[in-house]
Amino acid sequence: FLVSYQLDWNVTVGNISSTTVNVSWLPLNTSSLNSTDVFGYVAVCLRRNSSDILLLTVESVLSSNTVMRNLKSNSNYEVKVVALLKDRVTGVITLKSSEETDIRTKEGGTLF
Repeated sequence: FLVSYQLDWNVTVGNISSTTVNVSWLPLNTSSLNSTDVFGYVAVCLRRNSSDILLLTVESVLSSNTVMRNLKSNSNYEVKVVALLKDRVTGVITLKSSEETDIRTKEGGTLF
């Protein structure tokens, strides 16, 4: 899959704790894509300097926010939302990604 970027897509990251972050977005504007529908959204969190890829939530087209969980405390992450688009005529699925947002989780205490 080729992923293109939607530069003006409004994605907000907030309420950052040691293990979670809230991600919200406005619906992707597809008015310039005549025969394309949004099929759903995927919120992606990539830990910097690590091979960890956390694909934490897959949301329906009606969703506009999610909470990413199980993050590591005091770590740097790249957060973005990817829209799955489906062409009504050809059935081809393409991806549109928001710009990435860099975050750092807060320090957390130990459980034991």
